[in-house]
This record gives sequence, structure tokens and C-alpha cells, in this order.
Amino acid sequence: MFNFLYYYFFYNIETEKELETLYNLSLFKHPNGKFYINGFWHKQNIKQNILNIKKVNTFNFGSINPILLQLSKLWHSNNEKDEYFWKNEWTKYGKNVQKDMDELQYFTNSICLFHEAVKLGLPDKYYNSKTNKCLIPLDKNLKFFN
Repeated sequence: MFNFLYYYFFYNIETEKELETLYNLSLFKHPNGKFYINGFWHKQNIKQNILNIKKVNTFNFGSINPILLQLSKLWHSNNEKDEYFWKNEWTKYGKNVQKDMDELQYFTNSICLFHEAVKLGLPDKYYNSKTNKCLIPLDKNLKFFN
């Protein structure tokens, strides 16, 4: 009986948390031990976001000039020029995070969330060494779960 009740309540708590989790801040852990931004997206719309890539191809690179230094340190690509990488992140995920968010707001919010997550120790809490992934859940108000 105890196992059944534990499973029932544990399952319902996890299900509720899953339903509340609308966003993920994804980080990767560099061999040097530091975390860097891998992505920030609306969890429910990942498939739709990928389908929208062909529909959304506008990216105002000039709008992110004020944060280029931060982006190049915290959220960069090892495979392609950063300009193409950031355009891809914007068209694939950023455009669909919140309707009223432009490129600068999307990348600035991602950087701020990253710094807040690090301050709270969330990368170590959510890092999975088996998958080498770190998905930090956020609620609909872009707030971290405790």
C-alpha cells in the first residue's frame, strides 16, 4: 500500500511540474567545467518551431550589437560563424518564445536567465552526466522552479 501511495503522489507531482514547465534553458558543460548557453525555448512548441524555420527567416543582426560581447562569451558556436548560429537560434526558437520579444530581448533574457541560474546553482542541480545535458525548467512567467 505504501509503495502504491508513494508512486501515486510522486507521479502526480512530476506530472504537475511537467505541465507547469513551459520553457527550458539548455546549457552544455565544457570540458573546462564551465557551463555555457545551448538554447532557450518554449517546451510545448519545439516541433512547431522547427516547422516555422522556413516561414520565419528575418533576423536583425544589428539589434543584438549591444550584447555581442556577452553572446560571444556565453552562447557561441564551435561549428559555424556566430552570426549564422544566432540567426538559427532566433528563427528556430526565439521567435516563438513570447510574441512581444524581439531579437535583443530574447538573447538578453537568455543571458540574464543564465546568470541567475548560475547564481542559484541550478546548472549543477539539473546537469545529467550520463546524457551530458542540462535542461533547466522555467514556468510560464520565466521563473525557475525551486
